[in-house]
Amino acid sequence: MLHLPSLLLVDGDIELSRRFASTLERAGLAATAVANGEHACNELERNPFDLVLVELELPDMSALGLLRCLRRASVEVPFAGFGGTPDVDTIVQLMRHGAVDYLPKPLRVDVVEAAVDRAAQLARRAADMRNGAPLGAVASSLSSSASGSFDSATRSSPSGSLSLPSGGTPAADWGHQAAAPQPTTPLQDPRHRVVRSSAPARRYSSAARRAVSAAPAAPPAEPESVIKRLTRRLREGDIELPAIAPIAGQVQQMMARPDVDVDEIVTLLGSDQSITVGVLRLANSGRYGTARPVTDLHEAVVRVGNKRALALAHQVVLSTLYAVDVPPLAGMMSAMWRNTIVTANGARELANLLGMDDAEAEFVAGMVHNVGELALIRILAEMPDRLEPGEVGLKAVAELLHAAHEDFGRAVLKRWGMPARFTRVAGAHHHPPVGPEDRVSLHRRQLVLLAWSMAIERGFRYLPDQEPGDIGRLCHDLGLVVAEVEDLFVNANEW
Repeated sequence: MLHLPSLLLVDGDIELSRRFASTLERAGLAATAVANGEHACNELERNPFDLVLVELELPDMSALGLLRCLRRASVEVPFAGFGGTPDVDTIVQLMRHGAVDYLPKPLRVDVVEAAVDRAAQLARRAADMRNGAPLGAVASSLSSSASGSFDSATRSSPSGSLSLPSGGTPAADWGHQAAAPQPTTPLQDPRHRVVRSSAPARRYSSAARRAVSAAPAAPPAEPESVIKRLTRRLREGDIELPAIAPIAGQVQQMMARPDVDVDEIVTLLGSDQSITVGVLRLANSGRYGTARPVTDLHEAVVRVGNKRALALAHQVVLSTLYAVDVPPLAGMMSAMWRNTIVTANGARELANLLGMDDAEAEFVAGMVHNVGELALIRILAEMPDRLEPGEVGLKAVAELLHAAHEDFGRAVLKRWGMPARFTRVAGAHHHPPVGPEDRVSLHRRQLVLLAWSMAIERGFRYLPDQEPGDIGRLCHDLGLVVAEVEDLFVNANEW
């Protein structure tokens, strides 16, 4: 007896979903349509399914709400969401709760077939594990050429571009006639993500099922890459970024004022206990400390200087953003923060060596120039099961950071309202910016890149196989002698 792959379709528009279920039946899928979450739960208690496909917002609950209900009831079944364009937070939540895919609307038969196939692969993998097969690497859409991405319109490629064209058969669109093909890919790499399914294995290739449909093949569509998509969403304000304390803006305003006095600085920094403690700690460090410890914020500001006290306040504010609790990323973030400290202090020393007017501003530039890497790692920390262990996973992260951190850095600092000079450095320090660049901006960019390269050269690496920039060339362009620059970083461990 022929057993067709089975699908439970959950959507509030029951008439439309039933018509699409009939279309799926003709393509070789046994589809059942229900109108809400309650009906879906009842159906799942009676019958096993190879995949449950749920509209994001149902009349009685959300897709995530339904998934939580199923988990509480110990109903384990491959699950996928569908709908319009979700925000990244929704995609992350779907992943966390075990979704194997996210499909755009209007649904197409070939897209649903592919989702069923991926669910079947997951079920096979779960069966292999129950039979004693090793788990292997944890899923990583960052480095695998197999399908997998938290962007519903892309999937990863070995090149690091994180995008791959997707095509198929636009057999019948749900609610639209002759709609343009819409690429889709899974939220997870099906080789690794484990979903325990109670459904029996009833799987046939999508190629065999497509033979039922006479629709012509569609040309491949070119999706927007994950990097471009996330950067665009950053600029549009659609991605939730780590918030920087409002006091950072006030600190920056004071740094830009030539007439700021000690009392104003003490009043501002004293309004935040963490900054007060941080500045006092730094003022008592080996770099500034004397035999008599400083216990008063006013004295601390006098000891280190007005502008430096404000720069140290920036350091204290940013330090709180470098803490994540995902083991492979936590170590990376800690090493990155150490590199940031050395880079910032090195930028200040280089600025003094060059006789620049505001060395403390270069300290801040060194502090924030790689903030795009910070933002990306914090995003990755929200999806720890997508990272392969060991060097493989770290190298995949390194490729992503290298490809995207300047775009992210520019967008993040714009969101934070940082001055344009810092935004320019964050957005273009490894590569020249688009458009003309004046000599001052060029030297600021080169100075920060040189400071970062010297930090890498001194061993403050945080990514696998990390190499510094061309130190000799950067020194030449800035009019510096390599030996003098190396002398500046001799005591970098004390910074």
